[in-house]
Amino acid sequence: MRDQTRWVAVALGLGVSSSAWAQALNFTVEFDGMINGEPLLATGSGSMDRRGQGNNFGEIDFEDLPGGFDPFAVDTLLTNICPNGFRAEGGSDNLWDLAGGSYGIERTFQWIGLPGSTISATALVEFDEELQTVHSSMHLTGNYDGPTDLLGIESYSVLWLPSSAEGEMFEAGTAVVRRANGEQLLVQFATRYFGMDHGLSAPQFGVAEFDATFDGRTLTMGWDGYFEVVPAPASLTVLLAAGLLGRRRR
Repeated sequence: MRDQTRWVAVALGLGVSSSAWAQALNFTVEFDGMINGEPLLATGSGSMDRRGQGNNFGEIDFEDLPGGFDPFAVDTLLTNICPNGFRAEGGSDNLWDLAGGSYGIERTFQWIGLPGSTISATALVEFDEELQTVHSSMHLTGNYDGPTDLLGIESYSVLWLPSSAEGEMFEAGTAVVRRANGEQLLVQFATRYFGMDHGLSAPQFGVAEFDATFDGRTLTMGWDGYFEVVPAPASLTVLLAAGLLGRRRR
């Protein structure tokens, strides 16, 4: 991973130079909802690097956690703000470039091999310019009937697609979650971002790596990722993905 030593050191609270924190942006998060007919309630905080240099970390404390549900099943929950701290390479944009810290999200999670499991999420993310902080409030509803022996995310990738509507874009993503027994859980998610300052000018592909742990009450994580513009020869793949995303939204 790029600059892995540095961002893991930050996630673990080790020393970094003052210049590394020059673009650090503090955030707070809150989650509520009903999963498997039981309440979900959690709050958290952390810091991310709006310039995409890899200094990203956060913690979430759960007051109420539904039975039969594991936070890793929905990509550690913080992924509604993680792309603000991704690297923007080769003319691409990260989420901070597009939205400046304020936007809305509609997302649906599904899992390969678990046809009865679907969780929908809506979120409002707002940037307080005076305090220089970002706050995210997410509501989740649905059912999850899958494994709960989840240890972490092995891979995470997204495809961002432009929209004809102003300040909107679509996302199709996958994550591979590692289980304690050595097996893997494959997560698929479809997202609509809206209320952004700028629209996406071209399709982008993003990849991230996470260093995350969950002790049954507190989820702790650091992350690093980057975006790249999808090359022109890949346009057919992008069109097919856009069609798939459209069908899933309907």
